[in-house]
Amino acid sequence: MSLRIDKNQNKLYWTFQFAGWTGYSILGILIFLKGNEFNPTVIAGLTLTNISGFIITIPARYLYRAIIGSKIPIFKQVVIIGCSIVLFVVVWFSVDVFLSIPLNGLDWAKNIFTFQKFVMEFFWYLFPLTLWSALYFMIKLWLDSEIKNQKLEQAEALAKEAQLLMLQYQLNPHFLFNSLNSIRALIDENKKNAQEMITELARFLQYSLKQKNATNVPLKDELRAIRHYLLIEKIRFEEKLQVNYAIQPLAEEYPVLSFLLLPLVENAVKHGMKNSSLPLKIRITARVEKDILMLEVRNSGTWITPVSPNSDGTGTGLANIKSRLENAFPGNYDFKITRGASETSVQIHVFQALELKTNATA
Repeated sequence: MSLRIDKNQNKLYWTFQFAGWTGYSILGILIFLKGNEFNPTVIAGLTLTNISGFIITIPARYLYRAIIGSKIPIFKQVVIIGCSIVLFVVVWFSVDVFLSIPLNGLDWAKNIFTFQKFVMEFFWYLFPLTLWSALYFMIKLWLDSEIKNQKLEQAEALAKEAQLLMLQYQLNPHFLFNSLNSIRALIDENKKNAQEMITELARFLQYSLKQKNATNVPLKDELRAIRHYLLIEKIRFEEKLQVNYAIQPLAEEYPVLSFLLLPLVENAVKHGMKNSSLPLKIRITARVEKDILMLEVRNSGTWITPVSPNSDGTGTGLANIKSRLENAFPGNYDFKITRGASETSVQIHVFQALELKTNATA
């Protein structure tokens, strides 16, 4: 239900808008007919009044949306909304009088614009516009609440999916088998490397278990896990793997989604070893420019398109990353895959990074 509301908010607004003003217009005509004889001119005037009210509330909607989405204090928002209602009432009244001149004549318009008549008419117009504004805010707040609940549910679902993917890393038979096999071979050949590999494997699994329930982590923690992972692979592949880091110290303090880059790095190793001229070169970049957190995982070799989303985990992992980014930073991120002839790059840009960092540390 919430997802449909999120996608069809505009459609819902126009449905309520047309239905509300049509119902209000019909009610006004019925009330008039109950105590008066049928008068086409009056009925036309009432209809014209409601049509102009319908039109006036369209810019009011955009103004209210801008106010709700701003960081203006609540008290000031209430004052601005109150003043806006008065302004829209004056505009509505003036437009309605102008449109009614052909029906009632210029003398009628001059009579309406006396101070006493203006005050009486002002409150006649004030009531429906105030009612419309109150209903708009009530429905808007309800829809926003439903959308927020939907996003929370989706975030929980995505987090669980990410945890399942992380468990695959922890218990991935290929990864563990290759690591343990390498350790076994190194015990006789190079005990120091074997010990180092066991240490890095333990640290990597420790991080995986420790952060499996975390939504956001500092980038430096994510990079620490990546380094553990790549050190294991470096011991395995030796000179066949080259890793380079270009990490801006400032970027390390910014929060990122847990296990955001690790699947990209794992894909770079997994697929790069299959289609890259050796040594496989992997470069991990993180920097902040103009309040944009820029992350990139680049590797030599060409992109391998999975046969199906579940064929090798690549499609599932990338889909999960994009879904989590959309849920966490709607409209404030960019996810780009560049497929070159001799290298592949995955870039993630998070906009308003400073604000996100402030919120995370508040």
